[in-house]
Amino acid sequence: MCDLSLDGVAQGGCSFDWDVADPEASLVDLADRLCEGWLHEEVWGGWPMCPNHPTRPMWADVGEGGRTIWACEADPADAIEIGQLGV
Repeated sequence: MCDLSLDGVAQGGCSFDWDVADPEASLVDLADRLCEGWLHEEVWGGWPMCPNHPTRPMWADVGEGGRTIWACEADPADAIEIGQLGV
């Protein structure tokens, strides 16, 4: 079960099964669920936004070498490892 709160206010939860055999895919799936289910509605314009294309959202993906990344919808080469976005 994952619970989500924004600014200390409970927003809801979701059931989620972590796949220990494929943790990268599990992290990407969880990030997608959180963004689609709550963050895109709560943060106008979507979240996270690309630092190089501030009007374009990023999506979670598994990149080269199995890294979990946020990839820009405008230019997938603008990728930032999940947890390193700095926002």
